[in-house]
Amino acid sequence: MTNIDLYKDINKIVNVGIADIKYASTPMHLRTNLGSCVALIMYDKTMQLGGMVHVMLPKAFKNEAKVGKCADTAVPEIINNMTKKMHCKSKNLVAKIFGGAKMLASATNDIGKKNAEVVVKLVKEHGIRIHTIKTGGTKGYVVQLDTETGIVMCRIFGQEIEFF
Repeated sequence: MTNIDLYKDINKIVNVGIADIKYASTPMHLRTNLGSCVALIMYDKTMQLGGMVHVMLPKAFKNEAKVGKCADTAVPEIINNMTKKMHCKSKNLVAKIFGGAKMLASATNDIGKKNAEVVVKLVKEHGIRIHTIKTGGTKGYVVQLDTETGIVMCRIFGQEIEFF
């Protein structure tokens, strides 16, 4: 990713689609809907700057064109962009991880669980502090980061809204 879009418009929600990596500064919100996919949210409270990646698979296939699609390419990308290109300090970054549901009860391959495991492992390997892990279950998630406060609103379908 050579050009980074940093959203700054007032009180706007930026939707993060499957395999997207997006960044926003206060007073923006980053939002996504998840099933077996995992959202990795990175936040720097001193800069009031957040990033979100919507990870679909744990490991990239050869010649995968979309860097945000797979955990093994997306996690290093979002961390590198925030630390090197946006000048966030690693010590100020916190990670919040959501999603990874097992959407089909009959499925023998729990891709959601694998997505979550790989994202958590890679974030730890990069030395970023993990603030929240809310993964698993059998229902979809809606998550939204408020870049002013760093608070993530999470709603699992059919359940009450939680804040992290």
